[in-house]
Amino acid sequence: MKKLLALSLITLCLMSLATAKSQEQFYTGLIVDARELGINPSKSPKIYDLAGKEIYGTLDIDPDYVIKVGIVQYENTIGDAIRHETAGVNPIVVRAAKKGEHPSKADVIISVDDGNWIRHANEKTYFLDLLKVVFVI
Repeated sequence: MKKLLALSLITLCLMSLATAKSQEQFYTGLIVDARELGINPSKSPKIYDLAGKEIYGTLDIDPDYVIKVGIVQYENTIGDAIRHETAGVNPIVVRAAKKGEHPSKADVIISVDDGNWIRHANEKTYFLDLLKVVFVI
């Protein structure tokens, strides 16, 4: 929990610096549009790219916190996801290419380019570490 609070403070500082210092985009969260793929809500979904590289899902976090909050929030429409506080004011929005092959049908697969974009953006604001992920299902 202390790690989460520290990361939140770092994110806020970085976002403040970004507006004053650069025109580079700083993102506050991730929205994955997975409508019509038959994704099931889960407490532990993962995001992979088409090359099989994990983008999100394996986290070193308190299991009680995951049970309470979940590592992904779920919405039924893009509009609801954008308005969801988890996504923040400037989320990355990507479309899932397909669902994962795990029997739980909870994982999503995105393009390699989108995966690279997300990883690069996360290095600046750590939104993935802060569990700022919304799936639209």
